[in-house]
Amino acid sequence: MRYDSPDSRESKLHLFWSIYILDKALSLRLGRTSAMPDHDISLPHKPSTGHVPDPWISIFLRWIDVAKIQGEVYDRLFSPAALSEPARERASHAGRLASKMQQIIAESSKACFLTGFEFDEKSPFLYIIRKSDEVNNLAILTLIYRATPTSETWPFAFVAECVDSARAAMDSHHECMARLKLVSDTLKCSYAHWTVLQTPFVPFIVIFCHVIDASDFGDLRRLEDFVRSIECLCPLSQAVAKLHYLCQTLVLLAQLYIKAKVQGQEDQTLPFAGQEVGRYLASIGLAPHSPYKDCNSQQQMVDAETSTMGLPREGSDYDDSGAMSERMQLDTWFSGNLSLMALLEDDLVQLDPEIRTSW
Repeated sequence: MRYDSPDSRESKLHLFWSIYILDKALSLRLGRTSAMPDHDISLPHKPSTGHVPDPWISIFLRWIDVAKIQGEVYDRLFSPAALSEPARERASHAGRLASKMQQIIAESSKACFLTGFEFDEKSPFLYIIRKSDEVNNLAILTLIYRATPTSETWPFAFVAECVDSARAAMDSHHECMARLKLVSDTLKCSYAHWTVLQTPFVPFIVIFCHVIDASDFGDLRRLEDFVRSIECLCPLSQAVAKLHYLCQTLVLLAQLYIKAKVQGQEDQTLPFAGQEVGRYLASIGLAPHSPYKDCNSQQQMVDAETSTMGLPREGSDYDDSGAMSERMQLDTWFSGNLSLMALLEDDLVQLDPEIRTSW
């Protein structure tokens, strides 16, 4: 670009960073390493503002900052290399990335306050963009906190900050959906594809797992509200229709699990039907914090993973009680999350005839 005109150079820089943003988002969504590693990039990290007015240039620059964090989230927290590191190393990276993400969220909120963040029916695009960013940023923060190990005294699978971030993302989504009812189908599709489907399962799955883990009826209502909220988007997008069906199925699963759990607590003579649900959730990486364990198969895993002295082998995926290690839980959860997202690429018509393929 040395001999390009200023306008041509600026256009190329904006194109490059736009591709960079997409690459990092897809890398994290698909669980694949980025095709554009930061150490190979020598271009200025802040492209020229040129003739692009605020607030658009500020939004674009924040997208670049978020993309860098997305790249680090995969590389430092969920890549095979990251999962082979000690838990304290991942916790350190998670804390650093969470601080960066919180700073971006705070700066974005401040910018909205200074420039105005009111919904305008005549020009709703800016509001939807900003609200979409808020949902996406909170979803990324949720994923970062998911990699934070819990303390031995904490009774649940996820740290409190992870669940709180997921709740905030869901609440922000509902605020945006309330406004989307007043805008064109084009804007609705933009939000559905660039926000709901970009990181679709992270806040929802975290809340789902917490419902299973803690039998939290308030969070169960959050899941039900989310399913209802995206129903209006189904006629506009086949992918959203699939997402709606999958989320609806998981909500039903959570309802059945909690119902079985309550019945088992009320009548100790009844077999806990939730054990079967627990086994299924474990198979897709979404098991509750204290899943039902089959003693025989669990003991076999312990025997295979321990030394002759009965101590866990170095790098073992199970501890001496037969429970999954923190590393294995994180790996299984992330893989299960990716598997659920992969279902959005499959043909679900046979499972639900209401899902059509003739959009």
